[in-house]
Amino acid sequence: MMISACVFNAFDYDELYDLQADPNETVNLINRPELQPVVRDFCRKMWKFARENSDVIVNPYIMTALAPYGPGIAFD
Repeated sequence: MMISACVFNAFDYDELYDLQADPNETVNLINRPELQPVVRDFCRKMWKFARENSDVIVNPYIMTALAPYGPGIAFD
């Protein structure tokens, strides 16, 4: 399995796809327990990039703060 697409969505469900096996992005893998280390790594990289590039990493939308891997993961 080659995970190559991760979609962060602050207002809905996040998405994770294996573009090699599923190029049309029809099977969302985000909730597979064995892939949580991949999801965590993608989220950490995203929030770290936002912080390093002075992007707004604090979103007033409460669900972002409550996400399993929210902005605080950038400090791991």
